[in-house]
Amino acid sequence: MEKSPNFSTTFSTNGLLAQLVFSYQLSAISYQLSVISYQLSVISYQLSAISHQLSVISYQLSGISYQLSAIS
Repeated sequence: MEKSPNFSTTFSTNGLLAQLVFSYQLSAISYQLSVISYQLSVISYQLSAISHQLSVISYQLSGISYQLSAIS
């Protein structure tokens, strides 16, 4: 005669499986957030480089403006 599975054992196994799936999903979300954080830091670095280039251009333009005013 075959024994039917114990309800509490089945419930416990299903609960453990659900916890493992939930844990995996949380780790996947955590990984995605770390990727987004890295991408944002790269964008921030690029924006600071652009800001630096614009300040250099501004400095050069003020030098040109000064030279033009000296000529006239």
